[in-house]
Amino acid sequence: MPDQQPNQPLWRFMFWGRPQDEELAYRRHYLKDDIRQIATITYAAIGFMFALTLQDLPGLRTNPELMSGILTRFVLMAVGVVSVYTMKSEGPPLGVDLRVLGFTSIVAIGVISIHLLPSISAARIVAIGTGFIMAVHIGFPSYAATLLLPVMILMIGETVIIFSPGRDSLKEYRVFIPLVFVFAEYIAVMASAYHHRTRYKAFRSLQKEQLLNQQLQSATGRINVLHGLLPICANCKRIRDDQGYYQQIEHYITEHSEAEFTHGICPDCAKELYPHIKYPDS
Repeated sequence: MPDQQPNQPLWRFMFWGRPQDEELAYRRHYLKDDIRQIATITYAAIGFMFALTLQDLPGLRTNPELMSGILTRFVLMAVGVVSVYTMKSEGPPLGVDLRVLGFTSIVAIGVISIHLLPSISAARIVAIGTGFIMAVHIGFPSYAATLLLPVMILMIGETVIIFSPGRDSLKEYRVFIPLVFVFAEYIAVMASAYHHRTRYKAFRSLQKEQLLNQQLQSATGRINVLHGLLPICANCKRIRDDQGYYQQIEHYITEHSEAEFTHGICPDCAKELYPHIKYPDS
């Protein structure tokens, strides 16, 4: 198993940049942990949306337009619960990535629809937008390139809102807000790539350790084959096998080990078999 993948540059860990079989083995190894992490982040997002909803409820009397935002959040919370429930089946890693992509894209669209309300301030847009970017790339364990779509939806949508007519309160932030989003995206993507590279190195080290253990167990098994007492005939020197049959010692050792025999005649036997031949003293 070549040990070249962990030394790849950081940008190679922003997408499925390794051979398909290695990628699947890597993602499957961490799949249960990834699903737990996705569920944790999703539930945290649901709790955050619920808190925002509670904050907006008192203002419904004076600002009825908040109702559309509240309803949108309830839809997003329901989608989040369904997404987590479907992930518990532990499908293939790509299927988990697609569920995360679908959920985050729907949330991005929902956030933009809420921010279309004239009452939404620049501070709220910045806070929700940066929080979304960080949660998507750092919170969800999918590759950064996989989750680029929802981030682009949010950034483009928020930019359109900032430059749309009738949002005079946002004019002075038309440069600041996009810069904050770009900076947050850069930091989040780098953090995600470092996470995957570090985790992939740990995965490769574990694979090498498992391979060494298998080789050690195999070698130990071969050594133990001829360990212990061997029943051998005192006269013909044949060995009794596990089935009770006697075999020539050469056949038995060849069958139970990797040793092979080559035949010759020792000097003592040569003198006994061929006494007419004179041999030098050994």
